[in-house]
Amino acid sequence: MSFAARPMTGADVIPLEGVTVREAQEDFVAPNIVTIAPAHFRAGAHDFCLWDGGQRVGLLALIDLAEYDKRKDADHPNGVYVWRLLIGSDFQGKGYGTASWQWLLQKHGPANATEQSCKFMRLMQTHPQSNYTKR
Repeated sequence: MSFAARPMTGADVIPLEGVTVREAQEDFVAPNIVTIAPAHFRAGAHDFCLWDGGQRVGLLALIDLAEYDKRKDADHPNGVYVWRLLIGSDFQGKGYGTASWQWLLQKHGPANATEQSCKFMRLMQTHPQSNYTKR
């Protein structure tokens, strides 16, 4: 595996529309386009295309709470809110979800925290069952 998380570009939008989850998982995570569109209009939002070599395998979106204009009292000012993680159905069970979390922790985790980086993460969960379970 040659995993990379790169900031989204216009060239990623159409190909990522075709990266979907299994039908049984559709209630757990919205389609990529539902994340991509508002990410460019939400303060602090950052979306990343997940790659294995030259193949797009998924999407990771987060909100940097230091930049977010609607932070709540419970939100740590240097936190990161994991908004969406979607690994395409053809790529699930191959370590991309784990690689995504490792990349996120390396980039924003406590071991690498500085005043400018994030010290806390919050996982968005919209369904009683975990959005990000290994199956």
